[in-house]
Amino acid sequence: MKILRFDHMHVMPENYDSFVGNLQKFIGHDVIMNMPMPDYGMDVAYEPFPVGVEAFKIVAESNDSYSYKAASSSKGIFSIAFKVENLAEATAEMEAKGWKKLEEYPNGPIQEALFDTKKDFGFYMELIEYPFDTMFDMFAMANQG
Repeated sequence: MKILRFDHMHVMPENYDSFVGNLQKFIGHDVIMNMPMPDYGMDVAYEPFPVGVEAFKIVAESNDSYSYKAASSSKGIFSIAFKVENLAEATAEMEAKGWKKLEEYPNGPIQEALFDTKKDFGFYMELIEYPFDTMFDMFAMANQG
């Protein structure tokens, strides 16, 4: 598996709105994405720089997503995401090492998979593949059209 770099961490803060407001105050601008994600039963705020952070809060009564089930039971760091060159190859390697894939998130050009590494690391691990150098590049391209 070729890991390209740390990409972002998922956090479920005690107070989502306060966290997002304070993150924006800290970085000096609005986060690059702040939106509801009803398919996952969550609201999500994402900022890739200076450290990739994806904060979320549970907004649905229930949801079948593994992320929803796991996140709804804990606060703090939920998972750490690494950008990989090839998600299919990385998934096969993770599973060969004994870490079960819990869920995949196909989001257009962004492909993500969540693995059950909590017992070994204290958090879940996510691998992500996308054809851009950074998420800023993707958002810039999306805003041009």
